[in-house]
Amino acid sequence: MPNTIPDLADIGPSQMDHGLTGWTEQLPRKTQTYRSLQHQMSQLVVTETSADGTVRVSVDSRGVPTELVLTDRAQGVDPARLSAELMSCLRRAHSTLAGRVSNFVTSPAPHSGDHAADDDDPSVSSLLC
Repeated sequence: MPNTIPDLADIGPSQMDHGLTGWTEQLPRKTQTYRSLQHQMSQLVVTETSADGTVRVSVDSRGVPTELVLTDRAQGVDPARLSAELMSCLRRAHSTLAGRVSNFVTSPAPHSGDHAADDDDPSVSSLLC
């Protein structure tokens, strides 16, 4: 199997300088994009409600519950059933949150237009390259 990693000895100083210059020129833009995505992600809140409306659960961007509500409909309901509804809503909220975070990581930001996945790609995955 051939070695696909370039030998650093074969790369001249001008090629290294060009690559380093390009990388350093992109750094401020990538930093700003990362901060913007980080801020957007930190604002995520997911709320899930039980089908019968007795329970509502909200989680923040880290998955920490920020609201657990038992509505008036919960009066007289078996506590074991309420507990199960709370846990079900919490699991759904976590699942929804994971999907939204995944979208942030893999999708370009909404303000990016129709750019190809290159230097203009403000997704988190492009920041790592």
